[in-house]
Amino acid sequence: MTSDSRKILIFRLSALGDVVLATSYLSALKEKLPANQKIEIHWVVKARYAPILRGHPSIHRVIAFDDQGSLFSWVQLIRSLVRENYDDWIDLHRSLRTRLAFAIAQISGVRATFKSVRKERLKTWAYFTFKGLWPVALRPRPFYRRFAEVAEKKSRSTPSLPHLTNLPWPAELPKPTRENWAAIVPASRWIGKEWPTDRWVAWIRRYQVYPVILGLKTDRACTELVEKLTQQSIPHTAALGLSSIQSTVAVLSHAPQIYSVDSGLAHVAEAIGRPVHVLFGPTAPDGGFGPWRENSQVIQAKLWCRPCSKDGTACFRVTRRYLCMSLIDQEKQNGKT
Repeated sequence: MTSDSRKILIFRLSALGDVVLATSYLSALKEKLPANQKIEIHWVVKARYAPILRGHPSIHRVIAFDDQGSLFSWVQLIRSLVRENYDDWIDLHRSLRTRLAFAIAQISGVRATFKSVRKERLKTWAYFTFKGLWPVALRPRPFYRRFAEVAEKKSRSTPSLPHLTNLPWPAELPKPTRENWAAIVPASRWIGKEWPTDRWVAWIRRYQVYPVILGLKTDRACTELVEKLTQQSIPHTAALGLSSIQSTVAVLSHAPQIYSVDSGLAHVAEAIGRPVHVLFGPTAPDGGFGPWRENSQVIQAKLWCRPCSKDGTACFRVTRRYLCMSLIDQEKQNGKT
């Protein structure tokens, strides 16, 4: 490319929330480079998360790969990218796959700038070990800031999905007619980050909220909540397994309120401009993945053993496993305290 243009290759392979947070790099890059400089950005991501990036105005090419493929297929992909003459190779993941990609490029003699995001593993480990005793100033910084700082030091750029804002309500789903309705995201990849189903039902009953349940048909927490609501004849909409990520995002964009466990959809909602109420248990908002919008709200219980890990698998309790989630009460869930 010419001197007044740059061709940039980004690696952020997964997961949904991390991919969304990594878009803060795009915002920071746009702020940093001169307005007359042309930028061509290609982004490598797992195929299941590619739809969230397709259509983004700052991304010229989304390179989706099948993570079930062999190591050989990954190497073949990287070898093809080596021939693309990128000016910058940006690793916003720092996994074994992306490290291998950088090694192949450097061994192949690629002349480019190589940059990686900081994982801050020592800060994270110390916070998990010493809990609330660990000084606030030494806790992990928000990931969206770390992603942005790869482009520009001390950047305050935030995640953004401009192509997914102001989407029309999905035709495949009836729109709630009641004003007091809320989008609810009860499922996480990790069971330790999920609020007990009976707590969701009690909260819905108490505040007479009409819930629209978002998630996949394979999400246990979603299907269990829908089943309980149906059994108790509580009006609701099960928006499970919608045809596209755009349909799911459209529901979030129209919802008067959004309640979510610590999950990727919470980050999606904030990236399209919506505040979110996020429930934290084994994780903590100052562990790197907390909400960043001023009008978003953290909902959590005070417990000495929090945070214990990034997913709750380190919970030591036998009889009251994931107590940190069970202790979140209805008043806090509604933001009353």
